[in-house]
Amino acid sequence: MQLLGTELSVNLLNDPMFRFGPAVNYRFGRKDSVHDVVVKQMTELKDTVEAGAFVGAVFADAKDPRQRFVLNLEYLHDVGGHYKGGNFTLSGRYWIPISRPIDVSLGASATYADSKYMNYYFSVTPQNVGTSGLPLFDASGGTRDLSISPAVVYHFSKEWHLGIGARYQRLVGDAKDSPVVAIRGSANQVIAGLAAIYSW
Repeated sequence: MQLLGTELSVNLLNDPMFRFGPAVNYRFGRKDSVHDVVVKQMTELKDTVEAGAFVGAVFADAKDPRQRFVLNLEYLHDVGGHYKGGNFTLSGRYWIPISRPIDVSLGASATYADSKYMNYYFSVTPQNVGTSGLPLFDASGGTRDLSISPAVVYHFSKEWHLGIGARYQRLVGDAKDSPVVAIRGSANQVIAGLAAIYSW
């Protein structure tokens, strides 16, 4: 079981290499508390719940399983009934130990979103433009973003770990070209975080 941000996933396979299981995610919408004064005037987008599944594989070094490459493909579909579409994320991450208690890694991912997802979050229509004055825009399905994410994990014990990481995400395609992003936001997104991890 893994809880990462707003997403919970559960691996159902007891296998050293392959992974498969369900995933559920809570996706935030766009409220009138948004900071941008123009986007704030658009119609609100409601929070929703996504559910789906993932499949993956772990390619570990036979001599040191801490050195490994993890490949993952996930599909999530809107079960909250708001955007009524789905999205695929393909991700890979390479881990390597640099000392007895420290592992470092570098990950990369790409997300493809269908036309229903893109229309809900990135289109500007007569129904959602509100009083923002933004130009109308019809977003189509396609690749939504590309990202890279370095991370460091310090192992205090077999159970307790401390992780720190960052992610640079670049919106692409119609996500980048949407007036919400191109005029009022930025295609470049950076986040960082610190986490305590318990494993069993």
